[in-house]
Amino acid sequence: MNLRYDTHHDPRGVDGPTVRHQPVRPAAPRPGARDSASARPGFGAALRYEWTGLRTLRTPWLLAGAALLLQALAAGYAMTKDLSAAQAFDQSFAMTPKLAALFVAAIGVNVFATDYRNRTITTTLLAVRSRTHVVLAKTALTAAVGAVVSLASVAITYVLLLPGDLAMVSTVTAGVLLYVVLSALFGLALAGLTRSSAVALSAVLLVPLLLEVMLVLTLHWDFAAMPFAATAQLFQNPDTASWWMPLPLLGITTALSVAAAVLLSRRDA
Repeated sequence: MNLRYDTHHDPRGVDGPTVRHQPVRPAAPRPGARDSASARPGFGAALRYEWTGLRTLRTPWLLAGAALLLQALAAGYAMTKDLSAAQAFDQSFAMTPKLAALFVAAIGVNVFATDYRNRTITTTLLAVRSRTHVVLAKTALTAAVGAVVSLASVAITYVLLLPGDLAMVSTVTAGVLLYVVLSALFGLALAGLTRSSAVALSAVLLVPLLLEVMLVLTLHWDFAAMPFAATAQLFQNPDTASWWMPLPLLGITTALSVAAAVLLSRRDA
């Protein structure tokens, strides 16, 4: 505030200088400057927020470690059989990726369900301030965790068995990666839709291991028509599997993820 002294007498009869206040006009905003109050954190900030919440928990690390330990035990058991390195590598992924996918899917389910269970979804939305960024960050983080666990399990098995058939190794790697990541995203989307970890985990467990098997046995449907079973063909039968087989599971997971994002944007937290 500027102060200006007038040398004239005060008109009220009081001698001495008169202090007149002149308000200071605020400076014009710089071109391109944004109001900090209206600025929203971007996707990177949302991803960092989700990562901080995930890495401070003990359960995700235990689940990821259990998935890797399970695959290491399967590779060690395959080494004891009278098989070639390529055959042992193939056999070690006969069933373990389905079980490892359950551990990683549990991580994906908890990424969403924990916010609802602990009533922290409102805090998350206030911190990120964009519901779309919340869903995208949770999806990206879950996919990254699934990819790391998948590639690490393949790397452990490769180091232990040293198979020479690189084409088969590439197909198995792609199959394990797609199956684990899509299973985790399937669970994440269901948790976002239902707000229930029990429902989401039950679906991730029962759909691939029970429902699809019952449909094949009772209705005599082909396993290639089952989303999870078709994706699993890439690592269970790498020589005969086709690359289009993961598409049904990819489509279902994408539809559920979009539905979860739309529902979160329209309903109260």
